[in-house]
Amino acid sequence: SSAIIQHLIALLNKEEWEIIGLTRQETPPGNPDIQWIKGDLRQADSYAAHLENCEGVIHAAGLTHAFDPQPYFELNYDATKALVDRVRQNQVKKFVYISSRSAGLNSGAYGHSKWLAEQYIQEHLADWIIFRPAEVFGGSNTEGIDKLIHNVLNQRFISYPTGVPSPLYPLHAKDVARMMHDHTFINGSTQEVITLNGRTAYTYKDLIRQINKAAPKPAMIIPVPKWLLLAAKFMMERLRIRMTVVPDQIPRLYAKKDFREPEGELLSFVSYLDYVLKET
Repeated sequence: SSAIIQHLIALLNKEEWEIIGLTRQETPPGNPDIQWIKGDLRQADSYAAHLENCEGVIHAAGLTHAFDPQPYFELNYDATKALVDRVRQNQVKKFVYISSRSAGLNSGAYGHSKWLAEQYIQEHLADWIIFRPAEVFGGSNTEGIDKLIHNVLNQRFISYPTGVPSPLYPLHAKDVARMMHDHTFINGSTQEVITLNGRTAYTYKDLIRQINKAAPKPAMIIPVPKWLLLAAKFMMERLRIRMTVVPDQIPRLYAKKDFREPEGELLSFVSYLDYVLKET
């Protein structure tokens, strides 16, 4: 039901592919190209029967925000491991995994759980592709870049983290879907870990300034040093204090991330921002 997967499905040849979607939602997106089944990635029996005659699996489910570390590993690793085991049992040919540019050992519980899932896929399957998308815009304004745009346009004060080692390379969900489609269904890529990112590098401050240029009432920008964020992480973990971020987001923010030169034309963040402001 994510924007990326909905855009990817729009690119598929419906005469060639029958698309089955696993969802926990009571009312899934009204897409006539998808046969929805109600289930949960953590409950293999809810989807296992549908793998019997399946040619490929695109695994895009994942937990991104949790206060405690364990839920990340339960969903992002344990549930993925169970899915991979059933893919092997049913001799499914192709496995596509939507990971994250944050995947890694030093990227908090989220990044670690994604990295472990990547390793299990590579060790147990023959025909796989792992995509690591960077920061995506063009989705929901409740998370990521779109949430930042929404906040800058609607709040008087906006804070940003300083000292982040890797710049952001945001790209549109449609471009992520196109790249995934080309690698998977046209180029026949296999056994590759592919980072998907935009061309233009931004710091958080750069992004906020870009939004502020077009905002009717520019927000006041407040820098937040790394030491203060680390102190906030300590308080959240030790004192169980709830804040606007979860503890895991701090190490994820300061982990180093890869860059790969993107392919084809991309919708720029500036062009997307112009579109959003016209629609607002």
